[in-house]
Amino acid sequence: LHANSLQCTNGRQDVGSGNGGRWADGACTSREYGDTTDLMGSAQYNQPVINSYFWDAGNFGRGNEITDGGRAGTPRTYTLRPWGGTAANRAVKFTDPRSGDTYYIELRQPAGYDQYLQSGPSGNRGVRIVRADKANSWAVNSLIIPPSTRPFAGYYNGRHAWQAGQTFTTHAGTTVRIDSVSAASAS
Repeated sequence: LHANSLQCTNGRQDVGSGNGGRWADGACTSREYGDTTDLMGSAQYNQPVINSYFWDAGNFGRGNEITDGGRAGTPRTYTLRPWGGTAANRAVKFTDPRSGDTYYIELRQPAGYDQYLQSGPSGNRGVRIVRADKANSWAVNSLIIPPSTRPFAGYYNGRHAWQAGQTFTTHAGTTVRIDSVSAASAS
């Protein structure tokens, strides 16, 4: 349904599910339509592609677009290609071994349906981290986890993507390090 964004007034990087369809940290919310680089967010005028979580949930494509990394554990390196393109293995998903949450990692660069990123904010080009929005478990909603979860002003966030050298840590402690980002690939 909607491409939401994690927002935490305390800047928390990620949060687990709590009771009654809420987040475990009361400072965190799901900003409805907050993923402004997704067709199902506040970005319809650009017509970008849907994110890899929705792609997987809808069983779209050829079936080789998303690499299943399985349960996280030993360190591994993956190469991503621009998600808006047509290459195989252009996103990776993994399951956090402690929380059971599944995360999707994709490279968003000006390619295919994401060509509009060429003239958009540079903070939306790079690696995006997405997972199921469990605070809205009644439907298939995605949740982008941007480098800063602090609330953004207006409708559009110009900083959805992670850049080389940044590290994301799930609420259960699994880390994802962004080694490199270029126009053609990321690892």
